[in-house]
Amino acid sequence: MGWILIGLFLFMIIAVIILKGDWQYEKEALLKAQKHISQQNELTESQKYYFGDKCIGLSARKGYNKFSIAGAYYRDLPITMVGKFNGYAIAQTDNEHDQYAIAIYNDTGVHLGFLPGGNKKQHSYIINEGEQKRVHAYGYLAWNGSGMYGEVCVETDKNLVAKRNKPYNVEL
Repeated sequence: MGWILIGLFLFMIIAVIILKGDWQYEKEALLKAQKHISQQNELTESQKYYFGDKCIGLSARKGYNKFSIAGAYYRDLPITMVGKFNGYAIAQTDNEHDQYAIAIYNDTGVHLGFLPGGNKKQHSYIINEGEQKRVHAYGYLAWNGSGMYGEVCVETDKNLVAKRNKPYNVEL
């Protein structure tokens, strides 16, 4: 009988710990969403298009490949970052989580996220062909109510790039 009570007591303690962790996560997510919603008035008309859960198209030019932006949700970017951007991709050589990590930045130097892990071919191209281990990139960030997401087109072949010096049309 004593072992049953001890087991029941341990079960209750573990359940409380798990529920507390879930509650903390939900609370943080709710606070983050409220912060972003309060900043909606700062958005331009073109930025408002990137607010909400919808399919947004992005076409890759010749010499570019399209990727999802990983980790934008965790960067805690202000909601005013939604919309199109011009920027660059940097091949990181010292990332402890992914030896082929490629970071995405906008033109003002704000780190937006990463390409999905394991892009060995793209990483090698950037190191061998890019200036200072970086190449041109363009894309968008959007907000779906619970976090940021986006897509980016990254240069993959400088011989095919026809519009490298023509920036992606960004309306602000």
